[in-house]
Amino acid sequence: MRWRTWHRGRCEAGRHGSRTVVRGGHGDSFPKIVEDLRDWLVALILGGALWLLLAVSVVFGAQNGLNIVTNQAAMYAQAPANSTGTAAGMLRTFMYLGAIASASLISLSFGHAATDAGLHRLAVILTAAAAALLAATLAGRKLATARPHA
Repeated sequence: MRWRTWHRGRCEAGRHGSRTVVRGGHGDSFPKIVEDLRDWLVALILGGALWLLLAVSVVFGAQNGLNIVTNQAAMYAQAPANSTGTAAGMLRTFMYLGAIASASLISLSFGHAATDAGLHRLAVILTAAAAALLAATLAGRKLATARPHA
């Protein structure tokens, strides 16, 4: 299958399996970044993988939407009526902090390039964090005493 490499406004064609390769410069100005994004989208459409991008977007979008709705429903069910607004604000704040922390962790783990070593480093950090959260949950004082349903 033919591939096209978009770099600085010109298209280079060649053979590279079945994936589209796109190159762009680092430290470019905003208009150059927009132009590189446009070129990447054109290469994606010409490469024929647009359906895959849409399918992945639908799967992750549906999962994200269901996750947000269920977390919000759980918050409304557990928060007292007089502090629902505060609980909703705290939920949103910690969702944003989690997004920032995950982006920072990915950046620290991978650095400038995605490598196997970075993936392994990320797996070790996430496993340690999951173990710490599980230990904190099990050691929680209120876990043993369930609240009766009204």
